[in-house]
Amino acid sequence: MGSRHALPCLVVLLLAAWGHCGLTVVSEVIPIEGDNYLMNCQGSGDLRFFMLHNKGKMLQPAYYETLRIEVFHNASVFFESISLEHVGTHLCIRNNGGQDHGYPTPLKVRPLPSDNLWEDVYRSKFITGFIAAFVIASLFILGCLVHKYQWQSPDKDTSPIIINSAYINPAMVTDDTESGCSTKM
Repeated sequence: MGSRHALPCLVVLLLAAWGHCGLTVVSEVIPIEGDNYLMNCQGSGDLRFFMLHNKGKMLQPAYYETLRIEVFHNASVFFESISLEHVGTHLCIRNNGGQDHGYPTPLKVRPLPSDNLWEDVYRSKFITGFIAAFVIASLFILGCLVHKYQWQSPDKDTSPIIINSAYINPAMVTDDTESGCSTKM
C-alpha cells in the first residue's frame, strides 16, 4: 500500500526541487540606435586613453562634443545618441602597475526600425516571392502541357486489317510457256 503513494510523493518532491532551482539567462545588452549608452572597458587600472575603432584617435578622459562621447577615468565611455558608426571593436588602454595593457571592447548597436517598412523591406520580398511563385506555376503548367501532348501513348487501332490485293511472290510465278512444264496442280 505504501508503494501506491510513493510515486505521487516522488513527483511532488521533484517538482518542488525543480521549482527552487531556477535558471538565469544572462544576455548581452545591445543598445538601440539613438539611445544613450554607458560602455565599461574590461581589465583593471586607470584609463590611459580610449580608441574608437574607426577614428584612430587616442581619446583622453574628457568630453568630446563633436563625437558626442565622454570618456571617464574609471574606463567607462558614455555615448550620447549612439549610432551605427560606433559599431565595432574599440580599444581601452589601461595603466596597471606602470604597464599599459590594451583591452578590446566590442560594441554592437541595433538599428532603428524603418519608418516605411513596405518600401525598405517588404516590397522587395514580395516581388521576389511573386517572381518565384510565377516561375513555379509556369514550370507546373509547362509540365502538364508536355505530359498531355508529348508523352501520351498513341491510340490503339482495333479494327481488322483489310488488304485489297495479295502479295505475289515473283519466284513462284512461272510462265508455263517458257519451260513447257506446268507447275499448276
